Amino acid sequence: MTRPQKTAAELFAVQALASQAKKELTENILPYWTSKMCNPAGGFYGRISGNEETDLSAPVGNIMTARLLWTFSSAYRLFKDSAEAEGYLAMATRAKDLIISRFYDPEYGGTYWSLNPDGTPLDTKKQIYAIAFTIYGLAELNRATGDGKALEYAIKLFNSIEDHSFDAVRGGYFEAFTREWEDIEDMRLSDKDANESKTMNTHLHVPRNHRAYIPIYLMKLVMTGFSRMGFSPSALL
Repeated sequence: MTRPQKTAAELFAVQALASQAKKELTENILPYWTSKMCNPAGGFYGRISGNEETDLSAPVGNIMTARLLWTFSSAYRLFKDSAEAEGYLAMATRAKDLIISRFYDPEYGGTYWSLNPDGTPLDTKKQIYAIAFTIYGLAELNRATGDGKALEYAIKLFNSIEDHSFDAVRGGYFEAFTREWEDIEDMRLSDKDANESKTMNTHLHVPRNHRAYIPIYLMKLVMTGFSRMGFSPSALL
């Protein structure tokens, strides 16, 4: 079955929407983060109010930092020829450095849930949802630049998920653990979430570590993860 051809008006509307989205991204959203959220001491501020008041005491979250890494890595890859490209790369590198030097747990593996504003660990639990996002960011930076350190830590985190979170009896992945990968009482992402050992939200994100996010030479590892969850690896191809 062939898809119907778009009319000239439909193509114009799509192109106009794409142009507007790019303008909003490059002239508003990305510059906001670059100008407002960088901590001169390194890393990022954890919170800013609707009145543009920076909360210097706010924790710095793993998910926020991982999403910044992915966003600015992707921006650099897509707009590499723009005047702003080096700024995007600088933001991605800042996020990568914070993840590797502060969020990554050198003793037990995985990443901490949050840091104090000075970069010391605050909440040291291992939340699989956050670790998956961190893999996305590191893999996207490697995709954009060939950064070997980013790839190295993406693989380390992938292995941490497989080694500690996979349920060998019933399949799937457990939500959260203590720093030492022991069982933890509160597995929630937030106060709004159900305190369950496995959730759809986490399982939507863990298997997304496939070739859209990780270079082709990680596909063997990714196929293993999908097979363990009961997905057919052919679904990725």
